[in-house]
Amino acid sequence: MNVVLRYDARAEPALWITRLSSSLMDNEARGSSDEASGFIGRLYPKGKNMRKIVGKRVVAGIRTLTAGAMLSLAGITAQAALPLGHAAPDFKAEAAKGGQPFTFDLAATLAKGPVVLYFYPAAFTSGCTIEARNFAEAIPQYTALGATVVGVSGDDIGTLKRFSESECQGKFAVAADNDGRIMKAYDAASSMSATSAQRISYVIAPDGRVIEAYAASNPDRHVAETLEALKAWRAKHPQ
Repeated sequence: MNVVLRYDARAEPALWITRLSSSLMDNEARGSSDEASGFIGRLYPKGKNMRKIVGKRVVAGIRTLTAGAMLSLAGITAQAALPLGHAAPDFKAEAAKGGQPFTFDLAATLAKGPVVLYFYPAAFTSGCTIEARNFAEAIPQYTALGATVVGVSGDDIGTLKRFSESECQGKFAVAADNDGRIMKAYDAASSMSATSAQRISYVIAPDGRVIEAYAASNPDRHVAETLEALKAWRAKHPQ
C-alpha cells in the first residue's frame, strides 16, 4: 500500500508511525525510512555507527507491530498543508546546483515562471536519492513547461553541494534549511523533528499561489503529480 496524504504535509506523530508501519509491511519503506534517517541524523549528527544502530532498532521495533495495533495507537489526526490558492511564503536560502553554491531566491525565480518546490527528509538516503534522480531525469519536461525545480532539506550546504552534483546530476538546485524555518512556513516539518522535512511537493504559480500540494512518503509519484499539475496550469496559461 502506497500511503498518500494529498494536501497534508504535517502529520501527527501517531500518523507518521502508521504510515511507516504500512510502508514496511508492504515493502515500500524507502520514503518512511528516509524520514526516520533524517530525524536520527539530527539526533546523532556525528555518530554514524550510532545512527545505524538506532535506525535499525526503530525499524525492527516497528516491524514487530501489527497494522491493527498501529491504527489503534494512531487515532489518526492530520493537519492540513498549505491549501490550494494560498500565498506561498517567500524565502531566500543557501543552495547548490552542480556543486556550486549560490543564494536561491523564490521571488526572483517565480518572476521567470512556475516553481516546483519539493521537501525531502535527507540527502543520500535511499528514497531521497531515487526522488532526486527522478526529478533530474524529468528536467527537460519541466523546462518545456517553463518551470524551475528546487529541493529543500535540513542538510548543510556542504552535503548539498555533493548531492546536487551527484544525485541531482547538476540539473536542478537544492537548498539548505538548517533551522527549519522554510519547512515550518510550508507545513512540511516532520513531526519527529522541526529541522527534518516530510516528503511533500508543491507547485507554485508565478503569482505566488499554491496550485498543487502532494505528500507521500514513497518518492515514486512526486514527479508525475507535479508535472500533471503544471500541464493543467500551462493549458490555461500558454507561453
